[in-house]
Amino acid sequence: MTTIQLIFLGIVAVTLILFISERIRMDVAAMLTLLALAATGILTPSEALSGFASEPAIIVASVFVISAALTQTGITERIGGGIARAAGAREGHAILVVMPAVAALAAFSHHLMITAMMLPIMMRLARGQNLSPSRLLMPMSLAASLGTTLTIFSAPAFLLMNHLLLTGGQETLGVFGITPIGIALVVLAIAYMIIARWILPKRKARADEADYLRLDRYYTELVIEEDSRWIGRPMAEFNRYYDGRLEVAEWLREGVPQHNKGKESVLAAGDVLFASATPDEIATVEGDPGLSLHAVKKYGGTGGKQDEGTHQLVQVVVAPHSPFIGETIGSVDFRKAFDVLVVGLWRRREWIRDRLSQVKMREGDLLVLRGTPERFAELAPHQGFLMMVPFSANPRRRQFATRTLLIVAATVGAAASGVFPPQMAFLTGAVALVLTAAASPWTRPTARSTCAST
Repeated sequence: MTTIQLIFLGIVAVTLILFISERIRMDVAAMLTLLALAATGILTPSEALSGFASEPAIIVASVFVISAALTQTGITERIGGGIARAAGAREGHAILVVMPAVAALAAFSHHLMITAMMLPIMMRLARGQNLSPSRLLMPMSLAASLGTTLTIFSAPAFLLMNHLLLTGGQETLGVFGITPIGIALVVLAIAYMIIARWILPKRKARADEADYLRLDRYYTELVIEEDSRWIGRPMAEFNRYYDGRLEVAEWLREGVPQHNKGKESVLAAGDVLFASATPDEIATVEGDPGLSLHAVKKYGGTGGKQDEGTHQLVQVVVAPHSPFIGETIGSVDFRKAFDVLVVGLWRRREWIRDRLSQVKMREGDLLVLRGTPERFAELAPHQGFLMMVPFSANPRRRQFATRTLLIVAATVGAAASGVFPPQMAFLTGAVALVLTAAASPWTRPTARSTCAST
């Protein structure tokens, strides 16, 4: 047998093992087989992708996977937060910062994903700087749309046109072939928005309505684990890293309050942080090495019923005339009484500095509970709670952020260099992101609840 035949048989054997073992999903295994056949020269890139409707569709699908990876690892969130901080308090300066940054992001991702990511960031910026949301959102959305003119893979129309040039024997444009035109369009759009922004409506949402509808902050307790990367590092550095996502209200070490004195104040294993956090951050902590929800760390690993089955996070509202009103969370002992853990609390218009276990419950308080569906089904009819709803949050895989950036940069570089066909470069990048868990389609979210039956 020839060498190429032996290589082919080896690829087939590995593929069969992957299919039978089900260690990874069958569609991902099939993509790996396709890439292996193309990489070894057994098939040309065109032959490898001949079973698909069109090669541009491969790039579009891969861009969606790359966009999901950038979102799930928190990269787009951090970039968006940086854009908001750089925008400042003046409307004109904000437009000058936001529009080119959003256009650049849309050039390497899907513009709808960028718009959805920037929407809450722009709303927070408008509220914080007392600016009109409409006069920021319109320039932002326009920049996201025009960002698709900066690279050919950011819009399906350009991919299709480039594919037609290729099949017709014409010279193709390349990844950055349309970039000069796109830059000119973005510059003209920025100038237009700066000059003619007065025609946009200047409306401001009522603060009380916005605050009432937004449940974007919950109080929770976190603990620094033994192997945490934060041990020995200043609290000031911790605050900078979690800026906008988590705000520490109290810092305790063996029950004694600590004080943030800059470089002199360093974190240690076992430190407890009482903080105000976003829903995404609460859900992310469970999978973030070195930082845990205090209640889960203290009670969740005891081998009791909490460790059986699949845990979920749900929200319950303290009902009027509830027997829990006036009682502290610790005195009720939810773990003993209901076999659930209280990991978060939301209360309207009040800054809380007490330990979570010392907070006295009030009518309308919203508790975030961690437990199994069976326990929630038993808890749902309890007269102390008004209703039970899922805890909506999107956990982030920030530990994979650096790896994701390297893969995305390598993907774009390979596609732009011309060494590899763009469709093969993007498909390889998408499969690599899935295999490294940065955009894993088979990973079950830990924070989503499906307790509709309760």
